[in-house]
Amino acid sequence: MSKNSVEPEVLMIDEVCSFLRVDEETLRQEIASGRLRVLKVGDAERVLRRDLERFLESSSIATPALSFTTSVRPSQPFTYKWPNGHVHQYDPAFGGEVRLQERVLQLQIGFRQRRTPGKERMKAYVFIDGYPRAEFVASDDYTTSGLMVSLVKTREARQVRPNEAVPPEYGAFRLEPYKSYVGMHPVFSGLAVVCHKDDFQTMTKLGIVRMQFAQERS
Repeated sequence: MSKNSVEPEVLMIDEVCSFLRVDEETLRQEIASGRLRVLKVGDAERVLRRDLERFLESSSIATPALSFTTSVRPSQPFTYKWPNGHVHQYDPAFGGEVRLQERVLQLQIGFRQRRTPGKERMKAYVFIDGYPRAEFVASDDYTTSGLMVSLVKTREARQVRPNEAVPPEYGAFRLEPYKSYVGMHPVFSGLAVVCHKDDFQTMTKLGIVRMQFAQERS
């Protein structure tokens, strides 16, 4: 048993707050982010000891901050041919270089309208060294908020649901349920990275995380 473990197999929310010495609002943020899983029993919420221990272990991991520099500027529209043979044009488009440790990577971020369940939406795609790494979709209130979301995925490219542990690489992102921003989509129910359409730093960072995950799988 780990030194951070607690004896009961099942704990109430107030017991978890007391053990962690945090208020309920803070704990609710950890639950909403997916870092701490809860068990629903009717209308009651309980936390299993093993999930609390997993949360403590993942929270104590010292994950190096992703360090990179980039400069993004408007660029000419560009096209990309997808594996299915479809060729899409991206306009407006932005480009630049990403300096990641000793590497210099080419960055392109392109926007295009695309039909999705419910409505036509703006999408943004992050290409690093010519490969698509991350995709953002406009929120329901995009015209007024400018917000876009991208699904949180594990190293195995699987969606992370709100009650599941989140890979530590996502610790610095703003994470919220996907359906809170794209409510009419019938498929996706996981967590999402949320950012503004002009936040190229966040888009680039997510692209790098996804690139690193893909390289680990290969």
